[in-house]
Amino acid sequence: MKNSGLIGTRRSLVERLADWGDQRRWQEFFDTYWKLIYSAARKSGLTDVEAQEVVQETVITVAKNIDKLNCVLAAENGSEIENK
Repeated sequence: MKNSGLIGTRRSLVERLADWGDQRRWQEFFDTYWKLIYSAARKSGLTDVEAQEVVQETVITVAKNIDKLNCVLAAENGSEIENK
């Protein structure tokens, strides 16, 4: 099954996050995902403050693990190329 353009855009954003100095990309990532993360936390019954903490912890976790995520994406890209 082929990925939609929306998924491709999100994947490309994540791939560009490896550059810690690129504050614009990190801001774009935050602006894209914070409402989704916050909404999911609120729907699960968390308070406003708790949901904000979930957003913060999620972004920190992504930042700490971005290299691992990029390795996974690179491996998937290699598999997609091999399957063509």
